[in-house]
Amino acid sequence: MERFLRWVTGFGIMLGAGLGVWAWTSNPPGQVRAAAAPTYYGEVQAILEQNCVNCHSEGGIGPFSLTDPKEARKRAQEIAAVTQAGYMPPWMPAGDSPRFLYERGLSEEQKAQLSAWAEAGAPLGQFRYRPVEVSKTIKAPDLTLPMTESYRPSAKYGTDDYHCFLLDPGLDRDVMVTGVDIKPGQPSIVHHVILFTVTGTALERAEQLNAQNGGKGWTCFGGPGLDSTGASLIGGVAAAAGNAPRTTGNGYLGFWVPGKGQDRLPAGTAMPLRRGTKVIMQMHYNLASGVKPDLSSAKLYFAENPAGLRPLRPILLYAPTEIPCPEGLNSPECSRDHVLRENLLRYGPDSNLIALGMLLACGKSAEEYSRNVGNASRVRSTCDRRMGSRMDVFGVAGHMHLRGRAVKLELNPGTPKAQTILDIPAWNFHWQDQYWLEQPIAINPGDVVRVSCSWDNSLAAQPMVAGKPDAPRYITWGEGTNEEMCLGALMVANR
Repeated sequence: MERFLRWVTGFGIMLGAGLGVWAWTSNPPGQVRAAAAPTYYGEVQAILEQNCVNCHSEGGIGPFSLTDPKEARKRAQEIAAVTQAGYMPPWMPAGDSPRFLYERGLSEEQKAQLSAWAEAGAPLGQFRYRPVEVSKTIKAPDLTLPMTESYRPSAKYGTDDYHCFLLDPGLDRDVMVTGVDIKPGQPSIVHHVILFTVTGTALERAEQLNAQNGGKGWTCFGGPGLDSTGASLIGGVAAAAGNAPRTTGNGYLGFWVPGKGQDRLPAGTAMPLRRGTKVIMQMHYNLASGVKPDLSSAKLYFAENPAGLRPLRPILLYAPTEIPCPEGLNSPECSRDHVLRENLLRYGPDSNLIALGMLLACGKSAEEYSRNVGNASRVRSTCDRRMGSRMDVFGVAGHMHLRGRAVKLELNPGTPKAQTILDIPAWNFHWQDQYWLEQPIAINPGDVVRVSCSWDNSLAAQPMVAGKPDAPRYITWGEGTNEEMCLGALMVANR
């Protein structure tokens, strides 16, 4: 009996050891742990918070919210598909773009975790408390500037309404703004928002325009309409043939476009906001999807210690926007003269002056662009600008509309000093942003900055307007969403 017990014990030890070796060789410890499906609370919540909820939150530009675990679970298969395809999270700079701060993108491990989570049925897992991470550079806003009352956009000018609202920060001291967070009340109809600072005689004019409409703002295609040039981030290019921006009492503070999140300025930089300054919030509404009342606002963040901060200012770059119809079309809308007359009626004389000013400043003619007719799917335009002072580039942006296909900004192209500042080879109007460089780029007097844009105006690429394809036509620079622009912007600090 004793011998039998010893045999059973020995067999059990050998069997246990054998099974242990088999289990280890079949599933090493690391693989055993990896075999457990990811859960929402275990892995997925952190990935979504870091990369997705900036847009996919209540009231955000994303079509659904991912802040609710149950909603995220319903979207698990969709999340896995778009992240594996690289479609989300959106990040347009590519090619030979430099490195940027706050880049969005998932690692291969994160993509695999989202796919495994979806395949496992999107388990929620064990709830655990996760403290909300507060940015070290931007915490609670120091000032919120809301529109004083909701505004219902007007369809008087067709599908686009530009309206300016005068906002009073009520500052009793000078401040340095280190972050801007613009919140459109109706993202589905807001094309863009620009914040301008205004002082002096320009402020007097703004107050007059505002008073004429009972304090409810004023129509402002192009720029705020405070001087003859309509100077603005978008509309002021007519006066920008020289290197130095005009001083009209207008300044720039920030902007919002579809896809853009909160602006966190690079360390050591800020935007000045002086005591007594007021802010103009220019709203561009596109009403193709309907008219809705809007109540937008802007949150500003101030530097705790403004000493030594380098003030930033924008420099606009542009190329002529002259896009012919596809070959073989002979409708009146394919005539450049016809389109210019239509623009004059819709937007006033500034629109055509800007189109002409761009051609003159870039040394080009409208006839040059007529050669693009045979290749409507890839119409290209470029313009070089020679810089006149020393500066460091901290931020960069590009802007086109629905027919845009690519935009690129280059420093000293075609020379041994050539350098790319921004390369977006696959433009998407809904993913625009302003990009802050990891390392500033130095510009010296005599350096050349080139902006290049390309558009697709072929029959197959006409954008949708109110659910129907837009009619092909000759396209010049224009304010409407279904017209076009070619703009680049540099955020620079003097050296």
